[in-house]
Formats: sequence, structure tokens, C-alpha cells
Amino acid sequence: MFERSPLHKQRGVSLIEIVIIIIVLGVVATPFSDGFISVSKSFSVDIEVLQSNAYAQSCAEHILYLRRAGGYAGLVNTDCDDLPNPAGLVKTVTIASASGDAACASGDCKSIEIVVTSGGQTRANISFLLMN
Repeated sequence: MFERSPLHKQRGVSLIEIVIIIIVLGVVATPFSDGFISVSKSFSVDIEVLQSNAYAQSCAEHILYLRRAGGYAGLVNTDCDDLPNPAGLVKTVTIASASGDAACASGDCKSIEIVVTSGGQTRANISFLLMN
């Protein structure tokens, strides 16, 4: 029916050649896919840690403000409960007497510990002493 002449040249690529190239690229790219998945997971953990640290820092600054404004004796574990809570983060504030601490030999001290967790894992922890 129709025969090619020796002068007739093929132009472009066929569909079969394109499919073969796509398959080869897919096989070559497979080992790199695990790396991309772990990078995206580490970014989400990093963002969570940054949010947790900012939340713990804002609570610590709030406690320092309350100490300056209202006095030392009125500090309680629920002082940071009125701060906005980022979704998924749980904050625990522990305020206890630290009179036995060597740094507090000259006066009454309180130790403050702020722990922020997410999914059962500690993401931020701030501890400090306040002297009366």
C-alpha cells in the first residue's frame, strides 16, 4: 500500500518511546521518594516545635508580668490558662516552692516549669526560678 522511500525521514517520537521514557524515569526516581516523604515530615515536626516554644515562652513572660503586677504570692499553676492555645498543644505549668535550692539560700523562691506536649511527646520545656 504505502511504502516509505529512503529519502523519507521519521519526525518526532512515537507514543511507545514516550511511555518507555516515563517508565525508566519512574524507576530511577523511586529511591528518592522516601527522602522527600521524610523531609516533609521533618518540616511539620519543626513547625510544631517552633509553635510549642513560642507558646511556652509566652506563658513564661505572662507569669513574669503577673509577678511584677500582682506580686509573688499570687502565682498559681493556672496563670497561663487564659492565653490562646494553639491547636493540638497541651501546656502544663507547675509552680512549686524551691526554698531548699542552693541558689535560693537567701530568700523564698518558686520554681516554675512549663511543659508543652503534642501527641504525648514533649515539644518544649522551660524552667526557671523566681526569688521574692
